[in-house]
Amino acid sequence: RAVKNVYEGTSSLVGRVFLVRPVFSSVNEIVEEIRSRSGSITQPTVSKALKQLEADVTVWRGKEGIKLLQADKLLERLMQNWKAPGRLDTISGKLSASGEEIVRVISSAATKAEAEIVMTGSCSVGAYATMAREDLFEFYCDVDPTKIIYALGKKVDLSSRFPNFRLIRTSDPLVYFDKRLEEQKLFASPVQCYLELMQGDKREKETGLQVKKFILKEVEAGGGEHQQ
Repeated sequence: RAVKNVYEGTSSLVGRVFLVRPVFSSVNEIVEEIRSRSGSITQPTVSKALKQLEADVTVWRGKEGIKLLQADKLLERLMQNWKAPGRLDTISGKLSASGEEIVRVISSAATKAEAEIVMTGSCSVGAYATMAREDLFEFYCDVDPTKIIYALGKKVDLSSRFPNFRLIRTSDPLVYFDKRLEEQKLFASPVQCYLELMQGDKREKETGLQVKKFILKEVEAGGGEHQQ
C-alpha cells in the first residue's frame, strides 16, 4: 500500500531527514540516519515514502544513490501538511534563574525524571534566526510534567503570575527528531522551528523565512552537523 501522506506523521521523517542530509547511498542508510537522530521508522515505510517523493520530483533515486532535488518544494509541502503537536498536559512555573541557566536546570531535572525533552520549535528560534521573544522557555516532554517539577524540588514556584518556563507533555515523537544539543541548550531542529513559526503571526512568519534560509544553507553545505 502507498503511504497516505508522506508529508505528515511518521512518513514525514523521510522528507525531514533529507533536509539535514541531502544524499544517501541506500534505503537502509536513510533508516539508520533517522533512528540516529531520535526518529523511529521502519524500512517499508521509508521505501513507500520514497516512491511518493520520487513521483513528486522532490527526491531522485539512481545507481549513484538517493538525493534531494528540491529542498524548497519539500519544505513547502511539509509546512502545508504540518499539524501542531497535541498538548496532553501543561505546567508553567518560575525558577530563580535566567536564560541558559533555566535550560540547564530543566534539562538536569528531566534527566532525573527519565524524560525526553526539547525546547519547542518557536522557542528554539535563537539558534537559527534573530527574533525578540518573551523570556518564557517552553519545552516538550514525553512524561507527566509533574515528574520534572518534582525533580526540580524547592527551586520552582508554580504560583507565579510571571512564569519563565512551561512544560508541555505531548505524544508526538516528531518534536524530538534532529534536536540540536549545544552547551546544554535543547534546541528543536531547524525544520521544527520553521514549521512552528510559519503558523504564527506576521512577525513569526518573517522570522520563519530566516530559518528557511538557514535550512537551505545547511542543505547546500551537504547537511547539518549531527549533534545527538
